[in-house]
Amino acid sequence: MDRQREAERNRESPFDVQWELGAGPERAKPKLKIALRSVSPETPVERLPAWYLAEWLGLFSLSWVALVFVVPAFEQAYCEMGFVTPGPTDVILGASHLARSLPGLLMSVLVIVGSVLAVRKRRLTRYALSCLDLLAILFLGFMVLALFLPVLTNIKQKL
Repeated sequence: MDRQREAERNRESPFDVQWELGAGPERAKPKLKIALRSVSPETPVERLPAWYLAEWLGLFSLSWVALVFVVPAFEQAYCEMGFVTPGPTDVILGASHLARSLPGLLMSVLVIVGSVLAVRKRRLTRYALSCLDLLAILFLGFMVLALFLPVLTNIKQKL
């Protein structure tokens, strides 16, 4: 029974999380101790459901499609209207130029192939894919904000 519990704990996370209560006046303040557990190569790693990978690849593809097709339309509209683009918008425009170039295309293919291989070889964990999902969502939010900054700046200047 203990071995089964230990095996389940090893599959959940490579970290031991323990709450300690201090002695004396610190007793009311619990301290969080996180220690990296040693996981041997023989420790079985849980196979990830396919939707974890599909979610990450979907968010990555959405970001790439937005950089390749949507951002250039905004760039052309800003040029036609004579808007001055602020720094965050310039970053997104630069990322769009990179995504449309050959190195950007090769990097995108490498990310997709690498993600699939890492999940198949069980080198990419659920936690890592969740972090990648969060980064993709934050990037999409930053992209939307950066694309509308020139419009907001122009409205502010006219008021």
